[in-house]
Amino acid sequence: MAFGFPDEVAQISTAMQQADSIKGGSLVFLAAASNEGSNGQEMFPAFMEYVISVRGTEHHGGFYGSYDPPPAPWNEGSPLYGTLGHQVPYDLSSDDMTMSGCSPATVIMAGIVALIQQYVAESGIFDENVRRHIHTRRGILQILKGIGVSRGNNRYYIAPWPLLEWDDEKRQDYIRTQIGRLPTRR
Repeated sequence: MAFGFPDEVAQISTAMQQADSIKGGSLVFLAAASNEGSNGQEMFPAFMEYVISVRGTEHHGGFYGSYDPPPAPWNEGSPLYGTLGHQVPYDLSSDDMTMSGCSPATVIMAGIVALIQQYVAESGIFDENVRRHIHTRRGILQILKGIGVSRGNNRYYIAPWPLLEWDDEKRQDYIRTQIGRLPTRR
């Protein structure tokens, strides 16, 4: 969700809860954090407990001030994730056509997540535990945190390079290991 609102929007919350219920908790929600930097908090729906809040970085992974709001009070202490969100090219025929903000970062993060999920689905070698968890917030966060580069202050820069550069065996071992580290829920 490459958008945000200062306050919760009941219709969106209801739709998200219904979708999550229909899918049995097997949905990963991503949302743009905010483009107000320290002048505002995370926006809705990014501040929701079951949503991955996405911040914007520059191309070397540094969190960009305007696209890195402080977390909502109930998210204090939680890892925060960001990816390219500053001067993102959107028209390859022109170097001048760029967008900046948490919205393009959210779209890029969604692409990274989809790439991971599709890899697991298409490889046909992962067990049911991995296939189930790769479609949950917990599972994706476990994968992202492992490939994320810590930028301090509990912030992680996410780029797909490690997963793309590894051979299949290393990539598969990584995914199995990360999902295997998830605490068992009772």
